[in-house]
Amino acid sequence: MRHIYFIPRYIAALKYYEKLVPALAERGFAVTFLLFEDIGMHAYCVARGLDVEQRFLNISGGRVPGLSVYLREKR
Repeated sequence: MRHIYFIPRYIAALKYYEKLVPALAERGFAVTFLLFEDIGMHAYCVARGLDVEQRFLNISGGRVPGLSVYLREKR
């Protein structure tokens, strides 16, 4: 099974991506939401039974190791 990660920044994007989950599942994708900062979106995903990757959810200072450096250098 192939895996696809969605990284929603706001709840509206999360709700939009949620609509795509059934169609992607039919095509053999396992869908996971990668959340960075919003505990409310995590609660929403848990209530709806959506897969959530929360390893970056509790990082202090809002920095993601590796990704923060990449984004800073990209500018």
